[in-house]
Amino acid sequence: MVELPQYLHEAGWTQKGRMVACVQPRRLAAMTVAARVAREMNTRLGQTVGYAVRFDACADETLTRIKYLTDGMLLQETMHDPLLTSYSVIVLDEVHERSVAMDLLIGLVKKIQGQRPDLRIVVASATLDVRRFIDYYKQPGPSPHFSLTDQSVALIKVAGRKFPVDTHFLASACTDYVEKSVDVVCQIHSQEPAGDILIFLTGRKEIERALILIQQRLISTTSKHQLLPLGLYAGIDLDYQRSVFAPSSRYNRKAIFATNIAETSVTIEGIVYVVDCGYAKQRRFDATLDTDQLAVQPISRASASQRVGRAGRIQPGKAYRLYTREWFLQQPATTEPELLHSDLAPIILKLKALGIDRIGRFPFIDPLPKVALAASLELLYTLGALDNDARLTPRIGVPMANLPLSPMLGRALVKACELQCVNELVIIAAMLQVAETVFVVPGNSQQAEEARRQHKRFAAQEGDHITLANVYLGFLQSGKDRNWCFKHALNYQALDQALHIARQLYALTRKMQQTLGEPGTANKSSAAAAAAATTNTLPSANHSHNRAVLVRQCLAAGLFPHAARMCPDGSLEALRGGQQLFIHPSSVLFRSAVSHVVYHEAIQTTKTYVRYITVVDQAWLVDLAPHYFDAPGHK
Repeated sequence: MVELPQYLHEAGWTQKGRMVACVQPRRLAAMTVAARVAREMNTRLGQTVGYAVRFDACADETLTRIKYLTDGMLLQETMHDPLLTSYSVIVLDEVHERSVAMDLLIGLVKKIQGQRPDLRIVVASATLDVRRFIDYYKQPGPSPHFSLTDQSVALIKVAGRKFPVDTHFLASACTDYVEKSVDVVCQIHSQEPAGDILIFLTGRKEIERALILIQQRLISTTSKHQLLPLGLYAGIDLDYQRSVFAPSSRYNRKAIFATNIAETSVTIEGIVYVVDCGYAKQRRFDATLDTDQLAVQPISRASASQRVGRAGRIQPGKAYRLYTREWFLQQPATTEPELLHSDLAPIILKLKALGIDRIGRFPFIDPLPKVALAASLELLYTLGALDNDARLTPRIGVPMANLPLSPMLGRALVKACELQCVNELVIIAAMLQVAETVFVVPGNSQQAEEARRQHKRFAAQEGDHITLANVYLGFLQSGKDRNWCFKHALNYQALDQALHIARQLYALTRKMQQTLGEPGTANKSSAAAAAAATTNTLPSANHSHNRAVLVRQCLAAGLFPHAARMCPDGSLEALRGGQQLFIHPSSVLFRSAVSHVVYHEAIQTTKTYVRYITVVDQAWLVDLAPHYFDAPGHK
């Protein structure tokens, strides 16, 4: 499907300045595919072929004709161009993954076609429920002027696999699929002909463990090829990515341990063997408890088929499933849409910003869960984003919708415009957006202890958010020095990404302040943003006691729905709902005696842990939302 935009470009669909958009569910896919297509077309990336992902873009408004972008970025473009007039064709790729943004786009492009009959939509997937999508697009839309019943909806099947793949199951279940995957890789390496190996695991920790195990096993494994073990997961740096995607020589083979990011979104040339653990890490939102549960879940049969399909592209391949055939047949046929187990508040905010106030009439493929919908509407109302008629408020809701942040963090940034501490909140928001943690803790116990000692130099008694700001400012004061990061056990790549994000957030807050006309702040912050954009540096924040209080007040204004008080046993009790919470061991407030806190997120594993915590005054919480905590059953 990545070739289709090229054919459309050659066929004339990019004439008169319009573009072909190819939408991917993951940023790594959009970036790597764009680079590949640019090479094939013999053009520099960012000219005829470009990409746009969250907080990063390589495209030219006048030159780019083929644009690869994430589903979230195209959704963001609809905020400024509701009819997507820049595009003649929109290719929605890998729609079977049913991400939240992709489901929104599926409905939006259906509505847009009602106003733009010239727009062409391509819905692509290797494991799609075709009949359901055909029926969906043929159904009349909610607008009396909209109907696709008299338009052509064509089905085109393209064979994706060139060679047969021999699939193997285990005779009995294994107790440790990470260790078993390493065993299978060693077996392939010693017994099978040339060809790279792709191994599916669930996350970075499993991948790092597998890489250590494979290095130990290779000492006693003989083969005429040299094995190069690599990892592939969200957040790896560009240099490492090049190693993953670089072709193998005739004398070596790669063993790539990857998350489900390699299931469909990216194509690694040279894969002949696939090892599938049968699981993936999934985040599920509990609207009742307002927590995310990050858990390892079995994959669907469709996902398993996608993984097998990675083999056999250059020659007959083999797939080794680390589970039994009986277990496989018990799994669901398709993956459940993210929309059914995600926080709906950001979705509602986007739809409201697009002028879609009657959320219930939006043409979702699957209806929204009623409990989650009601909870999200209440949250947005409490944050001040919605008025009594459930419409966006001009001074809070509208700017929140235009920020590429969660509603709570967006609310904190809007409050910062009022209290004139935009610099600090932009830094904190940027640090919370990076894919990886900025703190590096080596596996060696002695090195880990030294790393923690270095990290304590940045610790703020007010909590993790100001600690993150201290790290960021230290990075700037070092001249963005890589050696400084190594000395203090910090992730240079994450800090560099945070710097890039902060520049963009400054530009957005400048526009927001100019629109709102905040007295006394717009000119000052505009100058700061301009300096940040032109000098490649950001203004320093003076974290005196008074500044820290302002920052904490802003965080409280946004995160008060995530407020908790400390109990005598050291655990926390949520002020709303009374749920028992635990401070994550990585927090600077771990084992500290505090009264009231707000937290950025809650993750449910063996316990419900809260991460990125800041100490707040109880009086602030009462002033912010006196009725929010007084409802029956709330503290």
